[in-house]
Amino acid sequence: MSHAGDDNERQEPRGPSRKEFLKQTATFGALALGAGVLAGCGSSASSPKSSSKNGTLTVATPDDLIDADPAFSSSDTDNFVQQAVFEGLQTYVPNGTSAVENRLAESLSVSASGLEVHFRLKQGVMFHKGYGECTAQDVKFSFERIAGITKPNLNSPYSGNWLTLKTVQVLNKYEGVIVLSKPYAPLLDLTIPYISGMIVSEKAVNALGKTFARDPVGTGPYEFVSWTPGQQTVLKRFAGWHGSPAPDFAQITYKPITDEQTKLIGLQTGALDIAPLGYTSIKHANSLPGVKVHSKSTLNYAWIGMNQLHPNLTDINVRQAIRYAIDVPSIIQAGYADAVERATAVLAPKMPVGYWSDAPVYNQDLDKAKAYLKRATALPKNLTFTTYLSNPAADTIAQIAVANLADIGLNASIVTKPSEQSGTQLQQEQVFYATYGGIAPDPYQATEWFTCSEFNQWNFNYWCNRQADQLQNSALYEIDKAKRGAMYIEWQRLWNDAVNTVWLAWLADPIGYLSSQLKPAFYVWGDPATWAFQTV
Repeated sequence: MSHAGDDNERQEPRGPSRKEFLKQTATFGALALGAGVLAGCGSSASSPKSSSKNGTLTVATPDDLIDADPAFSSSDTDNFVQQAVFEGLQTYVPNGTSAVENRLAESLSVSASGLEVHFRLKQGVMFHKGYGECTAQDVKFSFERIAGITKPNLNSPYSGNWLTLKTVQVLNKYEGVIVLSKPYAPLLDLTIPYISGMIVSEKAVNALGKTFARDPVGTGPYEFVSWTPGQQTVLKRFAGWHGSPAPDFAQITYKPITDEQTKLIGLQTGALDIAPLGYTSIKHANSLPGVKVHSKSTLNYAWIGMNQLHPNLTDINVRQAIRYAIDVPSIIQAGYADAVERATAVLAPKMPVGYWSDAPVYNQDLDKAKAYLKRATALPKNLTFTTYLSNPAADTIAQIAVANLADIGLNASIVTKPSEQSGTQLQQEQVFYATYGGIAPDPYQATEWFTCSEFNQWNFNYWCNRQADQLQNSALYEIDKAKRGAMYIEWQRLWNDAVNTVWLAWLADPIGYLSSQLKPAFYVWGDPATWAFQTV
């Protein structure tokens, strides 16, 4: 994606790799993993886990570890591991809010011009595994590496979060200045406190090379121990962590499990402490003694999209008919067990900037849908409805949507693809179900995929509007929040006018945990901050 600006401004790379997008689509059904992963790891219901500080926290994850290097975070497990192993200058407080706190930074301040960020590190912060003290040089290395300034270019999918970075000046061992070519609006909400702001050890990266992705070195409360493919990833408490209080658990074990029944049994028996759940499992999990489900509306979203360049969908009247045919409340009831908030646009109410409060709501109106079909110049003989998520919600949503289309005379067949194929052969897709998750409180992360330059990458809807692209571009550099918010609202209006989306839900991402033994910790984007869970 190129952005207008001064001649010295770098061009933003395309969006994340396909693996990264899979991680952020909140896929809770990509792997055929189940009871075998739990063998020997848990206790019985009559023999609860030890609440001592020498215990193990066992976490079910929806996928396996792929890349523990924060420059290439590619799965939910990657994210969980990185949040425990690495730290940034600042980070989101794991209390479910958008509050940010200093972690490696003793102080951090932005100049009046917005072009310089001065930071002072806490002294005596040590990297894991004997790699020495964290210094301003490590900050410079980390940020310039992920931004693509260093040679050779790392080509990180997160480089766009450092779009205007010119350099990081090292003033002394503990102080430095982040220098930007232009003020960058997402800097303090997305870039610094999230994945792209995590600090790695320059010495460890250079020494370990490619193995760093599976043997990461950070300064966080836990250090990496091992990864057994398809079985588990193990971390241990870092004795030299600079934070306080020390983590409650001596070890965290992440186990990739997607079978819903296995997760419920794991919670019931105590073999699992934390597990992501399907919406239809919430009621069952909440009925289990000592188990509670964290399920709160997030910034993550789900939608039914239409590839408006496909021959079956180029006529806006056909797309209008589809929009009025879909019964969203029925989908929310059956697919999400009434546990989500209905979405009306891409940016959720919790988004600090750009929420469109008076966005239109399109309820099912079969008469209106049929009237639009009569205006269409060419009716599609057959449509395909594609899902990439092998879970009950996706299946249910597809079945309801296809039945709704049949009610107005449109024949559609369901095509279910493995999650790893998400994003392939986009031009051939017609109608599809998709979700996007892991969104920090900045609108850029939620909207960056839907531009002209994202064709054949992540613009599933194949919507190209030059005015909308310019609004996104301008919003990146608009520091005034009111003006920036107005840009995103206008951008969403343009998207709405294109009629290529049926908005479904701002997701709740339910997580079950042993409430009788654990005090939970969650990030604003819905992920459990596993490193911060405490014993009761």
